[in-house]
Amino acid sequence: MWEEVRQNGFFFKSKDEQKSPSGEGCAIGAAVAAFTVVPPGMSREMVFSLAWDAPIVKFCEGSSYYRRYTKFYGVNGKAAAKLAHDAICRI
Repeated sequence: MWEEVRQNGFFFKSKDEQKSPSGEGCAIGAAVAAFTVVPPGMSREMVFSLAWDAPIVKFCEGSSYYRRYTKFYGVNGKAAAKLAHDAICRI
């Protein structure tokens, strides 16, 4: 995949490819890319948001606490999509 990005400037995933979400507890990676054509004398705006949900802060001495946003999004660690959405919508 990375070689394709280096050669072409983007990664193309066809609609025919199967979606295969990661299993519970598996570490995964992700990439975001976008492009647009900007005619001479014009401008374009692209908006995107990157978010991750790491609800617990742990310290070396063993203490921990929940981050402030968990008050609104919960503590289950599955709120990244909602966080990204709300960041774009400026909620």
